[in-house]
Amino acid sequence: MNLATTPRFVVGQIRVVFQLVSLLGLGLFLMSPPQIHSAPPQNRVLELDGNGSYVELPPNIFQDLPEVTVEAWAKWERFNIYSRVFEFGASFQSMSVFNHHNTGDLRFNLYPKNSKDHPAYSFTARANGILRSNEWVHLAAVSGPGGMKLYVNGEVVALHTNEASLAAIRTNHINLLGRGLARNPGDNDFRGQLDEVRVWNHRRSTDQIRKEMNRRLTGREAGLVGLWNFDDGMATDATTRANHGKLIGNARVIIPNFPSALQLIATELVETPAPAPAAAVVPPAVAGTVVAPAPERGVLYWWIAGALTVIVLLLAWLAVMFKRNQPAPPSLAPGSAVLEEAGAHSLSGFVVCAPPGTLERRYTVALALRAAVVGELTVLAPKDKGGSRLRKELEAFGCDVAEDARRHHRICTTVRRASLAGVDEAIAAGAQQLVEPLGFWSQPGVFAWDRIDPGSALLLEHLPPLAGRGADLGCGIGILSRAVLAAPAVTELTLVDLDRRAVDAARRNIADPRARFVWADLRREVAGLGGLDFVVTNPPFHDGGAEDRALGQVFVRRSASLLRRGGRLLLVANRHLPYEAVLKASFRSVALRVEAGGYKVYEAEA
Repeated sequence: MNLATTPRFVVGQIRVVFQLVSLLGLGLFLMSPPQIHSAPPQNRVLELDGNGSYVELPPNIFQDLPEVTVEAWAKWERFNIYSRVFEFGASFQSMSVFNHHNTGDLRFNLYPKNSKDHPAYSFTARANGILRSNEWVHLAAVSGPGGMKLYVNGEVVALHTNEASLAAIRTNHINLLGRGLARNPGDNDFRGQLDEVRVWNHRRSTDQIRKEMNRRLTGREAGLVGLWNFDDGMATDATTRANHGKLIGNARVIIPNFPSALQLIATELVETPAPAPAAAVVPPAVAGTVVAPAPERGVLYWWIAGALTVIVLLLAWLAVMFKRNQPAPPSLAPGSAVLEEAGAHSLSGFVVCAPPGTLERRYTVALALRAAVVGELTVLAPKDKGGSRLRKELEAFGCDVAEDARRHHRICTTVRRASLAGVDEAIAAGAQQLVEPLGFWSQPGVFAWDRIDPGSALLLEHLPPLAGRGADLGCGIGILSRAVLAAPAVTELTLVDLDRRAVDAARRNIADPRARFVWADLRREVAGLGGLDFVVTNPPFHDGGAEDRALGQVFVRRSASLLRRGGRLLLVANRHLPYEAVLKASFRSVALRVEAGGYKVYEAEA
């Protein structure tokens, strides 16, 4: 929320919210009984020396999983050649995460069939240059329907369309942490530390991974089928499955050199530390202990819980009040950012709701790809409005795509590559262009962008001579306005539209000093507009692709409010739209001038 543009009453409500939160928080603080805190459990991590040390989990404990998420915190002390964080399955037929060769390049392999005999079944998601030695990173490998996803610190860094998972590996499963299964001469064991190894029986979402990655789990979470946090000094499975592992070779569990949770809490209470860099992440050794304290909750936790509850409830109320007074504008509406103006590689982590038209959709997606930094980009659309073609179009741009289907939508997640194909061509095809048969500049996606729609044609045919100050409401690219300005008695014409692209095109099409252009939503008042002699309009009756008859009725009422007494409204509409009642309620007189081809032209006097 931008407070600089927020109505004054909303700012006042925000002040009230924080005053109430402070008072209630103080009350909770005073009412909380004093308690003695027990020390939080000590975090431990697995340390491997890269020379014959690893953890062996029981065999065949994951072989029935058609989809899976494997998470772990890892810190490479040194990048040994092809050192695995984990590998489940068999030699050359497994699921694994490891560093490539002796570099910081990260790999996620899933080979449902023996890759030596079936090289076509060798599937790899790659993320180059992402690892650094002696730095903790959180890793998550997701597989199954929807494709492979590899996360680092809660961000998708690599994708693959392969939808197999552990259940597709039909062989005896061996499950290791810190060692590979093939035992090639060049493969080495993992050298460094591991912690909080988790296996889930489902695909975890990005939000779930981010929410839980810094939290110490209990082992009782829904869908968690394996948890090895090493806090008891062994490779004990904390879930009810009790699939305990064995420490092999020099593998040992140690207490890492992290500050304790109580030290962290005390520091937060007495100091204001400088913000940590974005890349500074820590395993649950620090964060998990803070957010999962011992069972006794004292003053601090009562205060936090109460304050957060009040904040949620009051902000929910505030959001309802704010939305009631300031409806959210649709795409390309006043106040929205201009995607065309975004610089290359300037945006990250955004979602594209792709429009239905092919040219407009490819144009929008191409602009997003051009503006995106190398990283995750999500594109979605209704299945029957371009969604079924999204994946193919993204792949044509050179993207690796993972696709999901939910609520009649297709949701495609892709990681932008450094080099793309066809982006400039798609932008050129969807950009503003001169439509030769019309003699007007227009753009795909604008209403009737390459033709004169029949309603406007009928109104043009029966447009009477106009004079004085007027407005074209829902002006589009300016076809009606050009005809109106042909009358020398017109002294001023204001062109208003919700679609920025339409206003930009109209500005290019109407080179007349009597014209002014306003990018505005007519569901709200337009500053400086009123006392008009006439209004012409072909009002919309769709919002977000769905028919909304109330839109045209809003245009009728807005026209009545803008006209002076005796001013004229000329409106064209589809025959089936119920505008007669609102016209008669808003104007002194209403006449049907013509009805033809499924359209009606009304003239009304204010």
